Amino acid sequence: MCICCSVAIIFLKKLAKTKFAKRPGSKGFQDLTAPTWVITTCRDIQTAIIKARAYNNRSALKLAFGEEYDKLYPGSIYSPPSYNENFSSAEG
Repeated sequence: MCICCSVAIIFLKKLAKTKFAKRPGSKGFQDLTAPTWVITTCRDIQTAIIKARAYNNRSALKLAFGEEYDKLYPGSIYSPPSYNENFSSAEG
């Protein structure tokens, strides 16, 4: 785990204490709700970062290789190609 992740988790835990301190319910319910919120929020942040990195990687490769990129990686993120169509050796 990187240092920035550790700092983010510490920050989210402190934020959760404040956020869930005045919620109605038993202490046990509050003790369960806050960590669940921290885990979900952390996962959502990680997912957003991974998606942004993947998009930026793809854009950088397209800029660097131009038309050759389209030959190497046909299709898009949303409509991946059928590799059986592109590689005839897969059929034989």
